[in-house]
Amino acid sequence: NDMGQLGDSTTINKSTPIQIGTENNWVSINARQFNTIAIKSDGTLWTWGRNNYCQLGNSSNQYGYCADSSAPAPVAGLSGIIQIAATSANTVALKNDGTVWVFGANTNGQLGNGSSPDYDRHVQPVMVQNLNQITEIASSKGDHLLARKASGEVYAWGYNNYGQLGQGDSNDAVTPVQVLGAGGDGK
Repeated sequence: NDMGQLGDSTTINKSTPIQIGTENNWVSINARQFNTIAIKSDGTLWTWGRNNYCQLGNSSNQYGYCADSSAPAPVAGLSGIIQIAATSANTVALKNDGTVWVFGANTNGQLGNGSSPDYDRHVQPVMVQNLNQITEIASSKGDHLLARKASGEVYAWGYNNYGQLGQGDSNDAVTPVQVLGAGGDGK
């Protein structure tokens, strides 16, 4: 709990389970090594823990650095969230309208909005380009993200050093690309 990832307003390690606050309206949760994201029953997104890439989406100081949070805090501007996922440096959220939103690092195009990869940290959620009717999202520990459309097509973007985007190459993608099937046709 040295980064506040337990969400109990401390940074003291615990060896037994603890309740986060007194609320009982959490419907989904996702965690990485140092941070946690969760959805409440009202569709709001809450985050806590390490924030070195602004992956909590809720705070930055006057120097542009994002502060860790040892208690759950809401991500402003996002509602209607139905599914969440995270990389080591990003948070990704699926809204009930089928759009996908990302915030945090963009070193390999993880924002999926066509912007050039950079080392800036992006606090504000950004809508991923050219994705609609999404029904499922997924992420890796590394820096690539995936989305599945209602029609069954899978799209990927971000880091691709090992070919994990399914394109037959190792080029990163700054916007979603359809994962190719065995015949190279997306099926």
